[in-house]
Amino acid sequence: MKSLNKKFLISSWIITALVIVAVIIINLLAASLTTKFNLKLDLTRNNQYEISDETKTILSQLNKEVRVMVMGEESEISDEIKEYLVKYAALSDNFKPEYIDVYKNQVLLNQYQAKGHSLAAGDIILECGQRYRIIESSSLYNQTFSFEETEKNFSFELESKLTNGIVFVTGLINETAVYFLDGHGESTIDTVNNSLNSLSFKNEKLNLINNDIPQDAGLIISIVPTADFSVDECRKLEEFFDRGGNFMVVFSPGMPKLERVNTLLESWGIVPNYDLVLEKDPSKIMQYEFVMLTDTYGHEITNSIRNQGLPLVSYYTSSFSLLPSNVHNAEVTVLLETTDLAIGKSNIENTSTEYEEGDLKGPLPLSVIAEKYSPKTSRLAVLGSAGLLSTAEEFEGNKEYLSGIISWMTNNGNTIRISPKIVIENSAQITNSVLVAMNYLLVWVIPIIILLAGIIIWIRRRYL
Repeated sequence: MKSLNKKFLISSWIITALVIVAVIIINLLAASLTTKFNLKLDLTRNNQYEISDETKTILSQLNKEVRVMVMGEESEISDEIKEYLVKYAALSDNFKPEYIDVYKNQVLLNQYQAKGHSLAAGDIILECGQRYRIIESSSLYNQTFSFEETEKNFSFELESKLTNGIVFVTGLINETAVYFLDGHGESTIDTVNNSLNSLSFKNEKLNLINNDIPQDAGLIISIVPTADFSVDECRKLEEFFDRGGNFMVVFSPGMPKLERVNTLLESWGIVPNYDLVLEKDPSKIMQYEFVMLTDTYGHEITNSIRNQGLPLVSYYTSSFSLLPSNVHNAEVTVLLETTDLAIGKSNIENTSTEYEEGDLKGPLPLSVIAEKYSPKTSRLAVLGSAGLLSTAEEFEGNKEYLSGIISWMTNNGNTIRISPKIVIENSAQITNSVLVAMNYLLVWVIPIIILLAGIIIWIRRRYL
């Protein structure tokens, strides 16, 4: 009998040990397969870790090794960044992430300092041959506007920056240059420069008075010019259009009327109104009537904004009118528009905010694009609000619009447009009375219940 019990005991131990070993092996295999084949399910709100089809396409075409250096030990890097690096590495064997201890690799720090870069913990360097791109960790998260008081929204832009960085260092797509017109009192908007840099565009200033338009130019931008273009500059722009170049002009209330600029835009079927738009629909007004939520029309530029329900805010805006026909036979499309309750104040120095004779009635176009097809395809865009662009870091819809219009205006030349992930941080509003109630519940009520239950059980067992 004792022999049987001993055999049974040994068999039980062996079976238990085999089960434990099997569980360990299954877990190790599952972890390995999950990492290698990217089998994790993204159950986060807004699919925070989902890789876009654009990125998958780029990684499938990646035929050069890209060294990816993350400044910091792996334990110091956020889980979000590590998760993305794992997913990228699973999609391409040429994507090689590694974690660099900055204190033990002073040579690398000195190498990039000599190039004028100051590396910080969490920064990511992409290298391929002689080309490199630095993704600053401080640029990955940006707090954006939320209508909910209990929510904080952050845009997480790692995928866009990683994928466009890969495109840049490997030269997968031919570069297109963007030039900012200079010499007419134009303004500079940092968010536009930042967007171009993140999308891997070369961008420089261009003065057409003494220079021709470079052959690598794909897009020319004029931001709130305060002096008119010369006849020769207009001629150069027309020649630029004929060879397939694209042009964007940003307006703002208070600009002087520019006759040659007007003539240039009218040839595309667009007339600047030089007014100040005031929205009268209470559901669209944000604090002031000249700060408004705008309606968007379906287009590849605005589809992601509409699909995600992102707020797009126009600040201090002028409007445009459309001509029934135009010299270039261009197709004209309104992208942003007010409600029919809005008005356009023709005299912006007038203190009255009500409709007066000579003012314009809504709906008023606030951003318009046009496209002509002869002798080559060329595109034009006009925006009535410099404020829409300057607030691109505050409103996710504005940032998406800026990225979208640059992508479209360059014929998607060397940019992979990927919408940033929206990370929502919820917070609960707890009043003092709720705090007091929770204190009594946790400190007194629950412990007393547990104590009473223990006493009752002890008494019952004592008399069994």
